[in-house]
Amino acid sequence: MNANYKPLFPRLGAAITRLPAGTLTILTILAILWLTLAPDPLPSTGMKLFPGADKVVHACMFGGLFFMVYLDRDGTYRKRRIRWNPAQRMQFTIFAAMGCALFGGAIELAQDADWLDFVADGAGVALAAVLTPWIVRRLFTGGN
Repeated sequence: MNANYKPLFPRLGAAITRLPAGTLTILTILAILWLTLAPDPLPSTGMKLFPGADKVVHACMFGGLFFMVYLDRDGTYRKRRIRWNPAQRMQFTIFAAMGCALFGGAIELAQDADWLDFVADGAGVALAAVLTPWIVRRLFTGGN
């Protein structure tokens, strides 16, 4: 790794550490609940969407949820000046991904139980679980 690597958004990373623990996760959960359970959460634009657009939206929502859970945990560790060891990071990633996917499943059970939506939720979480640790290190911490 290049020792001269600079984080892309150091101020944003510092701001995240100042938030109360869980803030990003709670806000994301509330947004997902509203978007998935409200009868008509967004006004109709009349725009035609491609087939499967709903599945892409589900993947983005639950991938975004994992991203926020990870950012909350990373920010809490940085605030307390605790360094993650690789085993802790992997264990947290696995449990957080499982929790996000199960949350998606619970929402599907509360709705019409469209299992393809649940598969899309899981795919979004899996992709985010692979990419998020790398993204967080590069954007906010300069690769540390």
